[in-house]
Amino acid sequence: MHTKWTKIVFIIGIFTGPWSGSPANSTTSPDQSSCILLGPTPSFIVKLHAVPPTFIAQRQLTHEFLKAITSPNILFTRSKRMSRGLYLVYFKEIIPLVKKNHVESGCYSQKALATMISKIKQSPFVSDVTPNFLSSIMEASADAPTQWNLKTPPGGIDAETTWINFTMGSPRVTIAVLDTGIMDHDALNANILPGVHFTNAGDAGLSASPSCIECSGYDHGTLVAGIIASTGEAAYGHTLFGVAPSSTILPINVFTQFTDQKTCGFPPCIYSYLSDQINALNWLAGDDFFELPPPSTVVGINMSLGNLAPCPGGAQNAFHRLQNQEISIVVAAGNQNTDSARDYPANCKGVISVAATGYYGERASYSNWGKSVTIAAPGGNGQYSIYSTVHNNYVYRQGTSLATPHVSGIIALLYVIDPALNVDKVGKIITSSETVTPFPSSEVLPAGLSACMNNRSDKSCGAGIINAYKSAQKAYLLASDH
Repeated sequence: MHTKWTKIVFIIGIFTGPWSGSPANSTTSPDQSSCILLGPTPSFIVKLHAVPPTFIAQRQLTHEFLKAITSPNILFTRSKRMSRGLYLVYFKEIIPLVKKNHVESGCYSQKALATMISKIKQSPFVSDVTPNFLSSIMEASADAPTQWNLKTPPGGIDAETTWINFTMGSPRVTIAVLDTGIMDHDALNANILPGVHFTNAGDAGLSASPSCIECSGYDHGTLVAGIIASTGEAAYGHTLFGVAPSSTILPINVFTQFTDQKTCGFPPCIYSYLSDQINALNWLAGDDFFELPPPSTVVGINMSLGNLAPCPGGAQNAFHRLQNQEISIVVAAGNQNTDSARDYPANCKGVISVAATGYYGERASYSNWGKSVTIAAPGGNGQYSIYSTVHNNYVYRQGTSLATPHVSGIIALLYVIDPALNVDKVGKIITSSETVTPFPSSEVLPAGLSACMNNRSDKSCGAGIINAYKSAQKAYLLASDH
């Protein structure tokens, strides 16, 4: 049983949140070109250097230190220690709020934040400052043929052929899912390890409750997990297979619930603080964190979330640490139909950024594109959606949130075939011209659908559509050589 803190705003690619297609009934996030949402208790992630020991006490910065870095019109009120020497510093400041799309509290203009950061960096003790922005989730429902995404190309990833000829995964191979936690589902529970949560901007703890009644209906993490590792066991009158139905998942909740109308517009809602993501990533990389046990060994991390923002230094450093430990980072390209180079974490170095395609292999109308995209996978488009698990049920959804776990599931399969794989080999296998399914051209697609472009185009969807069977063949051949 797993604690799942899963209140979600279903939106596409605006704050760092799970990426799924735009929903029929959703809270609309503020336009990130106009403002940055920091929530009702705004804060910065601050990296310090040369701080006198007298300025630090009980995992917090003293009031004397906060006063030392205070500049005109900025009042720092309290702090929390994060991982890797970072601190979360809360502030009060009268700066322009952007009143847009019902979200008024904590939505700050980029210009005002840049001015504040510039002032804070004038302190000799401060080396870097990042707004602790929020992230949200995005989904859309529709009807579709069940699990076309696992069948043959061009739309499917050919998972079924992989199971017959190679493997369905292994309990020894684990994918971490940074999302909303995972709720109970009879076709999924057997593959879910005890999880943890990093929520409320710095408070971490073990998942201990057997359920999350108040979070029902916000099952994004459950949805993502089902695509990776649903067992295929009959449950609730249906049968559903994940890409790697015998592999395991480590659930990590990085979302916090908000109930105030000014933050949500239509409460309740959830967002993910950047600081919670950084803490979770560093815990996976081996940092001791409060009373948490060491994490299970994972081969990949799934992050079906995003935000229109540059890649923050704290997140990039954590990604580098994890990649040096041969852990692949798989992220959503985003759902705004724009260049993914604008989106965190798709714009971070070394990640596997995933665009979304539809039933015919076309680019999903919402999917981001660009040279920072690594690979494409089924995310659903139009009337053809992805079928997956939610709390004690199943739904159809669309989005790059749904495309991303296809890639994570395939990585899990590859490590069963060759446990000696590493990040570099995985990336080369899944993006090789020998393994990807080529994008269908516009000439062969039904009218009105957009063709994906290859890596030679500014509107690239990556190397091609990921193909589980061809990737497994390649991994098997490489394993035979050593």
